[in-house]
Amino acid sequence: MQQYIVGGSIRDVLLGLEPKDIDYVWTGATPDDMTTRGFVQVGADFPVFLDSKGDQHALARIERKVGTGYNGFECTFAPSITIEDDLMRRDLTINSMAVKIEDWDQYCITKDQSLVIDPFNGIQDLKYGYLTHTSAAFAEDPIRILRTARFAARYGFTISSDTLELMKNIAPELNHVSTERIWAEFAKGLMEKHPSKMMKALYVCASEVNILQPYLYFHEDVLDRCDASIPLECRFVLVGYDFRPDDYERLSIPNNCSRLNILYRQVKPLLWNYELLSNEDKIKLFTLTRSFNDDHNLELIFKVMSVHRCFNTNLVDMIKRDLQILKQLDLTELIKGIKNGKDIQDIIFKARISVLEENCHK
Repeated sequence: MQQYIVGGSIRDVLLGLEPKDIDYVWTGATPDDMTTRGFVQVGADFPVFLDSKGDQHALARIERKVGTGYNGFECTFAPSITIEDDLMRRDLTINSMAVKIEDWDQYCITKDQSLVIDPFNGIQDLKYGYLTHTSAAFAEDPIRILRTARFAARYGFTISSDTLELMKNIAPELNHVSTERIWAEFAKGLMEKHPSKMMKALYVCASEVNILQPYLYFHEDVLDRCDASIPLECRFVLVGYDFRPDDYERLSIPNNCSRLNILYRQVKPLLWNYELLSNEDKIKLFTLTRSFNDDHNLELIFKVMSVHRCFNTNLVDMIKRDLQILKQLDLTELIKGIKNGKDIQDIIFKARISVLEENCHK
C-alpha cells in the first residue's frame, strides 16, 4: 500500500501558493485494508474513506464513460491500479501530479520537482502557462470545459490549441448538464483574477451551445478591471446584457444576481443622465432602487458603474447628497393622522419634490 497527495496541492506548491484542499489517494489497497486501518467508508459509487480528522482518502481508480452528462461514469478500483492510471483520468496536466506522503513535507519546503510524479508533463505546462488536457478521457466529462475556462480565469493561462479543439467537440454535451452546476462553475470563474479569459474561452468553444448563449456577451477590458471589492452580483451585471426575463429561472441564476441585473437595466439611463433629470425622475430613481429604506442596491450599482470608469465620480457625490437630504425629511409628522394610503403617497412625494427644489439652489 502506498499513500499519495495528488492534484491541485502539487500545483499550488509549485506556484508558491498555500495548498487549500489536500487530496489523498491510495494504491495497492482494498476497502477492507482501509477499514482495517480505522478509516470509515462513505463513498457509494466508489470507495471514499474518512480518517479521524475528517479528511477524505480515495482508492486509486479508473473511469469509463457509460452515459451522457457528467454523471454517466463507471468507476473501477483495484490494488493493481497504479498512481499513473489514476492521474490519467484527471482533467488537466497541471492537476495530474502526485507526491508520496513521505516526501510531502520536504516537497513543500524545497519544491524539489524530482519528488513529483508527473507522467503528463504538468510541471512544464505550469512553467509556460498552458492548460492542456491530460488524456482523451477529458472528452468524457463536459464539465471540464467550464473547469478549464475557469482555470484560465484564475491563472491567466492559455488553453492549448488541441485542448480548445477538444472542448469545441464536446461542448454540445453541456446541454445535458444541470443549470445549477453550470452556474456554480461560471460564478467561480467570474470571481477569478482574469474573468475575461473564461469568457473568451467559452465564446470560442461553446458559443453555439444553447444553455450558454445568454452568458457570452461581455467587454474584456471592463470585466478585467474588477478588483476584489467587486462582488459576484456586480460581475454578473457586466456579462448579463443578453439575459431575457425567462432566462434567470431557466438557467438557475440566484435571486441577488438576477434582481441586480434587472434593476441596473432599469435605472442605468436615469443614473447616467442624473444631472438632466427632473426632480420627479430623481425620486423615481431612488424609489426603484429602494434607497429610501436601504441604499445597498444603489451602492452595488455604483460599483458596477465604477468599473466602467467613464461614470463621473462627482455625479455619484451629487446623487448621494440628494439621497441624504431626502432621508432627513421627517415623514412621521407629515403623514400624522392620515389614513388613506394614496393620500400618504402623494404627500410624501410632494414633500420630497419640495426638498429637492429647495436644495438645488444651495
